[in-house]
Amino acid sequence: MEILVALERLLSEFLSLKNSDADNHVIVHMLNNDVFHWYGAILGPESTPYEGGYFLYHIEFPQDYPSSPPDFYFITPMFHPNIRSDGRVCCEVFTTERWQSTISVRAIFSYIIGLLNEPRPQAGYIGEATELCETNKAAYNQKVREYTDNYGNLKWIKSLNSEDKEIADTIET
Repeated sequence: MEILVALERLLSEFLSLKNSDADNHVIVHMLNNDVFHWYGAILGPESTPYEGGYFLYHIEFPQDYPSSPPDFYFITPMFHPNIRSDGRVCCEVFTTERWQSTISVRAIFSYIIGLLNEPRPQAGYIGEATELCETNKAAYNQKVREYTDNYGNLKWIKSLNSEDKEIADTIET
């Protein structure tokens, strides 16, 4: 029964995001038409060192979604205190203790974009990014910009597999 709830909710949210002009900063696709695996790109927020970049992501939804939180990963290498080297986004909203079934995928994207706007370094989070973000914001922003320039571009995206090239085609149109 939980899987039917998950399927219905995810399909509804996917179609809402896919058909919304208001979310032009988020590109969303299903991986192999699997409602539990989404991928796409987030456009870097204006007035941040991510501005102008396209950041590929992958979301894995559990079979009991929305009772349990999804896993959100960036495919694009990111320099950020809340993003591990494997791309996994680490923040309180994705913990079982803090997750609420009323949180929508649209709200997740808003939260992720909020993290790009304003990182939330916490004890135990990503080493160098956390340290620079807390002690030398100018150096942190410069390093983020380097990552954006090197990886948040169409050339880098097109060097990847076919699903990611589909995202590049979507970005170009």
